Amino acid sequence: MKRAFKILSVLVVLSVGFGAAGIAILKSTDFGAYRDVIAEEVEKATGRKIVIAGDLDLNISLSPSLRLEGVTLANAPGAAQPDMLKLDRLEAEVDLMPLLSGEARINRVLLSGVEIALEIDKDGRPNWQFEEVASAPSEDGAGVELPFTPVVKSVVLENVKVSFSDAVSGQSFATVLNELTVKSDSPGSPLAVRGKGTFGDAPYEFNGDMGAISALLGGETFPMGLTASAFGAKVGVEGTIAKPLEGTGIDLAVSVESANLASSLQAVAAAFPALKGAGAPALPIKVSAHASQTKRGYSLAELTLSIGKSDLSGAASIDLAGARPSLSADLSSKHFDVAAILKAMPEGDAPGKTSEKKKRIFPADPLPLEGLRAVDANVSLKIGAAVLPGGLGLQKTSVTVALDKGRLSVSPLQTVLADGAIDGKVTLDASGSKAKLNASIKADNVVAGKLLDQLQMSDLMDGGNIDMNIGLKGGGASVAELMAGLNGEIKIEVGEGKLRTAALDIAGADVLMQLADALNPAGGKKDYSILSCAVVRFDIKDGIATAENGVAMETDKMNLVGTGSVNLGKETLDFAVKPEAKEGVGINLGGAVAGLVKVTGTLAEPSVGLDAAGVAKKAASMGAALATGGLSILGEALISRATKDEHPCLTALGKAPPPKAAKKSAGSTQSAPAPAPAKKETKGPAAVLEGVGSALGGLFGGKKK
Repeated sequence: MKRAFKILSVLVVLSVGFGAAGIAILKSTDFGAYRDVIAEEVEKATGRKIVIAGDLDLNISLSPSLRLEGVTLANAPGAAQPDMLKLDRLEAEVDLMPLLSGEARINRVLLSGVEIALEIDKDGRPNWQFEEVASAPSEDGAGVELPFTPVVKSVVLENVKVSFSDAVSGQSFATVLNELTVKSDSPGSPLAVRGKGTFGDAPYEFNGDMGAISALLGGETFPMGLTASAFGAKVGVEGTIAKPLEGTGIDLAVSVESANLASSLQAVAAAFPALKGAGAPALPIKVSAHASQTKRGYSLAELTLSIGKSDLSGAASIDLAGARPSLSADLSSKHFDVAAILKAMPEGDAPGKTSEKKKRIFPADPLPLEGLRAVDANVSLKIGAAVLPGGLGLQKTSVTVALDKGRLSVSPLQTVLADGAIDGKVTLDASGSKAKLNASIKADNVVAGKLLDQLQMSDLMDGGNIDMNIGLKGGGASVAELMAGLNGEIKIEVGEGKLRTAALDIAGADVLMQLADALNPAGGKKDYSILSCAVVRFDIKDGIATAENGVAMETDKMNLVGTGSVNLGKETLDFAVKPEAKEGVGINLGGAVAGLVKVTGTLAEPSVGLDAAGVAKKAASMGAALATGGLSILGEALISRATKDEHPCLTALGKAPPPKAAKKSAGSTQSAPAPAPAKKETKGPAAVLEGVGSALGGLFGGKKK
């Protein structure tokens, strides 16, 4: 027994002695001499030249450490920057004792002063793709496995600068990672991640837990839960990735929230110059969805969006396996206020908020036909209540949009506007060099009074149901070109209603009503007129919309008939309004001021005024009246009354007037009509001229006598 103890003691002494000698030898070794060997092996593995300009030191102990300084890795041939990677300092500390149990424990890895230049060249090749270097296969043909499991307890990155540039798209950005810490206690323990840095001047930070390193290296499902804040927004990611190193098997719940979308976008644009000029509403926004990877692409389930007081929810997916990406979505909203969103846009970004008034309303910019041909889609949308620009309110809106090989179809397009039903269908064929438009829209029983109230034109009209039929066809590469070649018909009918006097301040109609009151002083001023009907009917051919007596309105005081045209290509107006007084109003307006009101100018800047030719003609008529003692005016009135259209709405619709009532036969037993009341004695032609002068004086601001 004593001999055994002596032998064991000798072995221990020899082991310690040899170990001490080995450590002494390692400590006396100049590892800097191995820099060239290391550089040669890295170059063989990557095809890039590596330079270790600084020290290479190894501190030997039970927890040996390595220190490496001044490392540069060459960039890909033709890259803008000479080096892809620069490293000021690398430190690593290893715990030797766990090696006895087959575990390589790296206590700490520090990377400090790192610069990484990521580039995509003009041919679309990224510089992080290294040359493939052939390696000798193992004898049994299987891959080489490590004899131990690596465990990294702590990884720290300090002052890491990453720049990105894309020569194809022209995009570029740069970020600084001030600090990144990753910690783990064992191969099966989760990774705790924490970091902070800046994008330009915008700070960001993130933290959370991810799966174990063993799951990452073993190809197992990798859980992750991270929260981040950047650009004034908060982002949350929680779920799993089946194969994280391959980036497949994504199953994550994602959320994004910002108190002010406009401010967040401005901060992003400052870091990413490609987004400069982009606008967003200054409203709070929150988005969440469950994102997952499918066999053919990706899907978003449980999608919810709130922006301001508007909401949207549903599901969407994209198929990437076909000839073109194919998007599918089924969305719904309880309330969506487009007007509020546009109102919250920065000045100059929202329609109607430009500082400079446009001279044309139909843009000549090319339509995005290439984009319509690049993707297929099938999207359905249902909105309970929607508010459009101008205040128009829609109810129970249902829209389905289909896009197939550049052929866009919107059908059905159904909604309720001012208690009336609207049903439409629109197709835009962009499969060729020019788009082909075919649109049909029908409206039934839209209440005009409620429609005007929505447009903030309250108390102008009560009732007045609107029926509308629109059928249009055209072709072109821009909206302006489409309008210039448009063909079809627009027909709008308005039923009975009560029209406020203020509502007639449209296209000079208020002037005509003032004249009607002036010519009939005994009638008195009323707050409203009874509207019998109104019609707008345009026939459109090759971009010219023509209304030959196609605009009409019948009230209890007068009839209005409009004739003219709208050149949709040049966007010019040429329209005349002819008023005709009803029986008992006074002198017939058709003879007195026919053609006096004109609508001219452009669609962007229309103007309403007096027709110079009409005024000259009436001046000549007044001269003739003076010469004839007023008899010529009476003659004009009689002729106009005999030839006037008593049913302008039917004429505008292209319909025949109803037959006049048959005259009573001589043997009729019906009593004869009561005699007309005696007329007041007139004082000759001078009285007629005095009445006309008084009327015109009242029209242009003078006092009635």
